[in-house]
Amino acid sequence: MLLLYLFIPILVLYFISLRVPIFTDRYLIFLAPAFYLLLSRGLSEVGRRSKAVLALCLAALLALNVQSIWVQSNTTIKSDFRAAARFFEERSGPKDLMIFLIPYVRHTFEYYYRDDYPWADAPFTNYGMSEGEVGAILSKMMADYEGVWLLTSEAELWDERGLVKGWLDKNAELVEEAEFVRVALYRYLLKGN
Repeated sequence: MLLLYLFIPILVLYFISLRVPIFTDRYLIFLAPAFYLLLSRGLSEVGRRSKAVLALCLAALLALNVQSIWVQSNTTIKSDFRAAARFFEERSGPKDLMIFLIPYVRHTFEYYYRDDYPWADAPFTNYGMSEGEVGAILSKMMADYEGVWLLTSEAELWDERGLVKGWLDKNAELVEEAEFVRVALYRYLLKGN
């Protein structure tokens, strides 16, 4: 059962990814219990036969994972939406639109930013949307605003060719930008405003 629990989801995700490129390692986190149970089962079997070999296996596991343990304990890996929300709050204007380059990050942003504000989701471009199509969508989206904020986090999963930011760079004036851990904010003034 553990082997099925470990390998069937991997195969299902593999076959889905052949059609739709959705793979990210976080989608497999639910497999960790099966992996660790199988690993512990194997180590207990080794331990029944030889305590010395078990000690060597445990030492090898620790040696292989010491770098990962160090990196995880010394590197910030969570996206810093708190700082992004604070930056936006201090600088946004009443006629500014926020565009989220990956729609689901809006929920995390709104956990830290509780006020009302106009927002929109950036178009999904990874299925071959052209620059012209992106421009038409963005132009319509920004019609009633003077400025636009682009919030990106893991943007390549939504816009791997950078069409949204590229269009804004060509058609608006970048006046501010801020980089936070795994989050970036760009403020543009629309030309003619």
